[in-house]
Amino acid sequence: AVLFPERTVYWLAHMSRRSLLAVIFILSGAIAATHLIAFEYSLYWVFSWLDSAVHFTSGVLVALGTLWVLFLSRYVSPREETIRSAVLWSLAAGLIFGISWEIFEVVAGVPMEDSYVLDTVLDLAMDTAGALTASVVYARGRLLS
Repeated sequence: AVLFPERTVYWLAHMSRRSLLAVIFILSGAIAATHLIAFEYSLYWVFSWLDSAVHFTSGVLVALGTLWVLFLSRYVSPREETIRSAVLWSLAAGLIFGISWEIFEVVAGVPMEDSYVLDTVLDLAMDTAGALTASVVYARGRLLS
């Protein structure tokens, strides 16, 4: 209960599919704005924690988007909504997005640091941690309530 405040879980459990979609769009805008500003003003190099925070939040976003499409959107055939499926789909989406982003950074010519491998592993870990967090909160709110 300490890790996920009851209000957050209650709010998610009673959220409509449109409300969750609105949260996804707002989070997308916040991440995009943060990334553009941080990149433009070299804030990723000034605040070493910022890259990890953006990756974690992106993992949350990707997981929520995946869960919304699979279980709430009605765009795909209905799937059995279980805790296991929510966690597995979220983790898979978080990893696929994270790996894709790292490939994009290389292709786009983002400056690499001496600790590129360590940075990439940390980025993927934060993407995955964000996706796992979102799936656990989602499962607790929607499936255990």
